[in-house]
Amino acid sequence: MKTMIFLLSAMISSVHAQYFQLAFDNGHVDSFDSRHDLFMREMCDVADQWASVKLESHEVQSLLPLIDDVDFFNLPADQVKLKKLKSDPNITVTCSPCAQYQLQIKVGEKSNKVFWNCGCSISPTPKSIKPLVARLKEILYERKEVKSMAASDCRFM
Repeated sequence: MKTMIFLLSAMISSVHAQYFQLAFDNGHVDSFDSRHDLFMREMCDVADQWASVKLESHEVQSLLPLIDDVDFFNLPADQVKLKKLKSDPNITVTCSPCAQYQLQIKVGEKSNKVFWNCGCSISPTPKSIKPLVARLKEILYERKEVKSMAASDCRFM
């Protein structure tokens, strides 16, 4: 896999759109799709906002090793970790409503889509993909186009 990622990274540096695609949904109001170079924020009370955000080659290059490190293309789609009650492991704890997060990546011919929910946790991102998601959020939320967007009026109880 590392050889394939290395070979693809050379191709990606010049024309990465056809070799690298990424879609991310933060489970609440923000989503991003590299195929359309679009970051979108649901606003609930007013019209949704969107910004043109194109992943730069160096940003894609910084994601490739993380994709490889977390073995993204071999992860099961369902990254939900069920919480068990300590006093009775046969009882599963459910949090509702619970945001549904999603990450889909395609590099060359390899593609995978994973999803997870809040898992009754303040930090819901599974350990299996945490470094990759953290870097992706850093890239997206540091962009001036995204920083300049108004905060969403959506409230989740």
